[in-house]
Amino acid sequence: MGTEGRRKRASVASRLLEKPFQFDFFQAMRLLERIAQEDSAAFPHWKSVGGDGPPNQELVQLKVLCTRTFPPCEVPSIIRRRPDAEGTPPEGEAPFVMTTTFMGLFGAQGVMPLHYTQTILDRVRRKDYALRDFLDLFHHRILSLFYKAWEKYRFPIAFERTRRHTLKPLKLDTFTESLFSLTGMGTEGTRERLLIDDETFLYYAGHFAHRPRSASGLQQILEDYFSFTVLVQQYAGHWLYIDPADQSRLPNAEGTLGGNNRLGEETVIGHRMWNCETRFRLRIGPVTYRQYQRLMPSGDQLAEVAQLTRSYVGNSLDFDMQLVLKNSEVPQCILGDEESPCFLGYNMWLRVGEFVHDVEDAVFQHPGYPLGTAKAAG
Repeated sequence: MGTEGRRKRASVASRLLEKPFQFDFFQAMRLLERIAQEDSAAFPHWKSVGGDGPPNQELVQLKVLCTRTFPPCEVPSIIRRRPDAEGTPPEGEAPFVMTTTFMGLFGAQGVMPLHYTQTILDRVRRKDYALRDFLDLFHHRILSLFYKAWEKYRFPIAFERTRRHTLKPLKLDTFTESLFSLTGMGTEGTRERLLIDDETFLYYAGHFAHRPRSASGLQQILEDYFSFTVLVQQYAGHWLYIDPADQSRLPNAEGTLGGNNRLGEETVIGHRMWNCETRFRLRIGPVTYRQYQRLMPSGDQLAEVAQLTRSYVGNSLDFDMQLVLKNSEVPQCILGDEESPCFLGYNMWLRVGEFVHDVEDAVFQHPGYPLGTAKAAG
């Protein structure tokens, strides 16, 4: 907090213009573009360097320092041209002029012999800037392409550029599109259907791209995203109910044909069978009661856990979620309590004292399918 006896912290933009030597070339260029995009009124029609536009419409004019001494920094100066009465720089001039000390034709590190540098210095001393400005035309283009080449293969820069005006850009950068493809969300129709933000899957793209997907990968994703302990219990047995049309039947005298009655292959006695191969269980916890409430069917996190799990395991497996509540967090059962209502089978426990062990009798199910689908509605 700024006081009279304490200096106020300067913004990064003001530091860049006052002390450009503290920044390297690439970071300085990024910050200048950020300044222009955040103040569109002062910079209404600027273009990034290295593009197809004419140089006089680009945001920054790049020059090389003409000196015979070895420079101590990459960017010795950045000048912001004074705007006119309407608040914009003079027409035909870039808003910023950046002087660099590398990739020059002249100077201590230039490619031309030093006597050319001395000639330019002598002419500048006589206020003749023609030769220096002429060579700076080439410097501007060379440095612009150098910056573009650096930016092209820095994926975070492309990600940042598309999100400077909005967090939900209409057109994504190529790298983001590639990551979405790795996670199974490569087309627009597969996005914006979950309660979890789509960019969450970009963060876990490494797990989603790995085949075959594993229980340890799912456990790491859930624990990292929700910040609670998760154990994936595989081969959780459950009953599979068989439709009447698929049940095993023998032919009878009335002419009814049998079906699914080959012994050792498809015969099942009854209308259900025990299966351990297609279901697993997420054992979540121990958690606090506040976390427990959020993971109940009436909470806001159960559907998120289910959707993230379903997105990872696909449609071939089923699962349920077992919540483990800390023994010290078991609430009192008070009927009619509006602040913490009791739900039979969810958060009601009859207690005569303190619980010795954690409570783990609540098992919930959620399909986890995307919103707007028939399975999600079912």
